[in-house]
Amino acid sequence: MKASIIVIGLSKVTANQSKKELVKCTSKNSFELNHFMNAEDALKNINEEPAILVWEEIEDENSYKYFKEFKKKFSNPITILISNGKIETIINEVNKYGLFRIIPAPYKIVDIVKYLEEALTHWLNLQNEKKIFTGNDKETLQKELLIAQEIQKNLLPTDSPKWKNLEIVCFSESAKNVGGDFYTYFGMQNDRTLISKHLVAVGDVSGKGISAALLMATCISHIDNTMKVNLKLPERMAYLDKLLVPFTKPQKQNCALCMVELVGVNTNHAYAKIVNAACIPPYVKRKNGSVEWVSAKGFALGQGIGAQFGYKETTVGIEKGDMLILVSDGIIEANNSNNELFGFEAFKEVLESGSASSSSSKEMLNHILKNISEFTKEYEQHDDMTIVVIRYH
Repeated sequence: MKASIIVIGLSKVTANQSKKELVKCTSKNSFELNHFMNAEDALKNINEEPAILVWEEIEDENSYKYFKEFKKKFSNPITILISNGKIETIINEVNKYGLFRIIPAPYKIVDIVKYLEEALTHWLNLQNEKKIFTGNDKETLQKELLIAQEIQKNLLPTDSPKWKNLEIVCFSESAKNVGGDFYTYFGMQNDRTLISKHLVAVGDVSGKGISAALLMATCISHIDNTMKVNLKLPERMAYLDKLLVPFTKPQKQNCALCMVELVGVNTNHAYAKIVNAACIPPYVKRKNGSVEWVSAKGFALGQGIGAQFGYKETTVGIEKGDMLILVSDGIIEANNSNNELFGFEAFKEVLESGSASSSSSKEMLNHILKNISEFTKEYEQHDDMTIVVIRYH
């Protein structure tokens, strides 16, 4: 069983040297490596999907155009990107295309060989894990999935914790029996607390079904553990990014996560600190009815890239009567029978149309779900949905 490796953009000398070094640490019969100087030639000459793609970003305006065309034509190769791009562009491409690894320029041959060896091992493991289920196997699997669904529901905390000064309500629904969406939280407040702190997070594990559910359980366990440790949000995210790599790496998965730290809700100067790792940034609905979308982005967890480049913290002030709304992409990407997506603008309009300061978190949640339901009209959804509404009072 040979893995087809396509290398685009490196010099011929570098590609051949990488091939020679890879043969030293793997079987020469385990892969076949083909090199193309540019993406245009590769797109013209490659007809079958490669197992592994090594892509060097070239500094011209067509680089990402060809990359997107390639990923559209071949959606599943294990992809290693050698990037010369700006950090914002890199974040977008990594989160959108689920890259296996990214190598910032300038690079060394040893870096390319290291990640090629990892990618090749990953591909061979995937081939060995493929199984064909019989009818009885499928029936047994369905029963086990129902049990797993109940277990997964019990992993989530109660959907409405009792916190002073904060009214919070949570909702999560899987598109299949089990899924990868989750929410979690941790409150640090008592009568002796001078400045209260509350952490709330919404997560979305890549993939569907069993693999997503297993990784979701791992993620929520590690996230809950870190919430009890006194770390700044960027530090917490970087720590989680590295911590989750051994669990995400085998199936080329990641975990999108948005975490909010609400500080000082027991004082007159409350604010929210936000760090986002490829999840939908939170919305703030002010007590006057206006809606703001917080600008926050970062690399998904479990790739080791966020820890390398860091995470940015955004702070917004909040007043009594304000709401924060966190959602997974299954809400924004809800679709109907006409294959139309709900979208960001429609979601913002839903938030704006909800009553302002008199609305409770539960009322806002029901308002959102009602509008989503009216849009989808019971059309089967292909992504999990999670919503957390927090009201400061």
